Amino acid sequence: MKKNKALFIYSGWMGDFLWIVPTIRALSKKYDSLSLVVSEQQKELAESLMNGDLDKIVEEVYVDIKSRGMIYRAINQHHIRKEAKNKNIGTYIDWVGKWKTTLCIPHSKEIDIYLPAEEDTRKREHKIIKRLHKKTNLMSPRDKNCHKVDSYLSVLKYFNIKDFKTNFDLKYNEEVINRAEKIIRLHNLRDVPSVALNIGSAQFSKIWPIENFKELAKKLQKDNIITMIFGADSFRWNNNYDARKEKTNFKDYDGLVSISSNPLLINAYLLSSGVFDISVACDSFPAHMAGSANEVSEKTIGAIKADNGKYYKANKTITLFGPTNDLFCSPYDPTGKFATIIRPEKYPNYCEYDLIKEKCSKYEKISEGESPCMKKISVGKVYEVIKEKLASKSQ
Repeated sequence: MKKNKALFIYSGWMGDFLWIVPTIRALSKKYDSLSLVVSEQQKELAESLMNGDLDKIVEEVYVDIKSRGMIYRAINQHHIRKEAKNKNIGTYIDWVGKWKTTLCIPHSKEIDIYLPAEEDTRKREHKIIKRLHKKTNLMSPRDKNCHKVDSYLSVLKYFNIKDFKTNFDLKYNEEVINRAEKIIRLHNLRDVPSVALNIGSAQFSKIWPIENFKELAKKLQKDNIITMIFGADSFRWNNNYDARKEKTNFKDYDGLVSISSNPLLINAYLLSSGVFDISVACDSFPAHMAGSANEVSEKTIGAIKADNGKYYKANKTITLFGPTNDLFCSPYDPTGKFATIIRPEKYPNYCEYDLIKEKCSKYEKISEGESPCMKKISVGKVYEVIKEKLASKSQ
C-alpha cells in the first residue's frame, strides 16, 4: 500500500462540504493522490474538484449511499474498500469519525488510519471504531470557539502542513461556465443592480417564511432591482421545499427571475461569481457558496486585511440566522466586512437556544413554516440592510 495515496472520508450536508474544501485543497498538496468518500448530497460538489488535467485537486470520488437502506449501503462500502485496495491507497483520513463511515476503510496492517481526537467526536463512536480497526492514529484536537473552517484547518498542523491559502473555489467545467455566463449576459447582471434570494435550507427550523421572501421581492422590484430566486429543483431532504414554494409563490411576479431549475453547479457558479450585488439567504449552502472569503494577495482589487494579518476577498451577503450559531456557520469572513448577519430582534420566550451546542433543542423537530425565531426577523430590517449595502457600493 502506498502511504502517499490518501482516501479522505467526509459525509454530510452540502453546506458542510464547502467548509472542508480549504482543508481538502491543502491535503491535496501533501499527497500524490487524494480521493474522497462523500454523501449523496455532496457528490456533485466533490466531483467538481476532479476537473482539470494537470491541476485537478481530487483523483476519485466515492459516494456513501445511505438512501437505499443498510444492506445496499454495506454492499456499496464493500465496493469502496475493494476499489481503495486495488488503487493501493495506504492512508485513510476519517474526518468526522463515525463507525459507519469507517466501514469504507479496508482491514490491513499495511495502512495508516487517522481519526479525530476523542474530544472531537462521540466516545461511543471511538469505541466501536477501535473494535473494527485495531491500529488507528488520533489527529490533534481542533481549535474551539471559532468558525468551522478555522477549526478544521487547525488540524493541518498534525500533518505538518503550514503553507496554504484558504480557498473555497470549486472547479467548473466548460459546459457549466458557458451556461452560467449565458444567464449573466441575458439579464445583464454585471451592469445593473441585482439581488439573489435563496429561499430554502436543509432544515425547516432555519428557513425564513416564504411570505417574507415574497414581500421582500416586491420591494426590490419596485426599486428596479433585478431579483433572482435561487433554490434546489429537487432536494428530498426537505421534501423539495424550494421547488414547491417557488412555483406556487413567484410565478406571477413580473420581472422576477427564477432559476431553481438550473443544475446545482450552475447555481453555485452564479452565486460565487460576484455578479450579484448582494445575496440573501438563510443558514444554508447558498449562503456559504455566495459569501465565503478566499485568502488573496494584498494587491488584489477589493481585498481587505483581517486581524490575522492576511488579506481576503468575498461577495457581499446577508445571512438570516435563528436556531443555529453564526460563530460557527456564517459565510467565512475573517474581515467581518463582507458578510452581514441578521438575527431576530427578540427570541420568543419559550426558545431554548444553546450557544455551546450551536442550536436549539427543537432544531430538527420543527415542521415546515413553523420556525418561531425565523418569523421574528422582519422584512423591513432585511430590506433596510440591502439598501444600505447598495448605497455603499455606489459611493
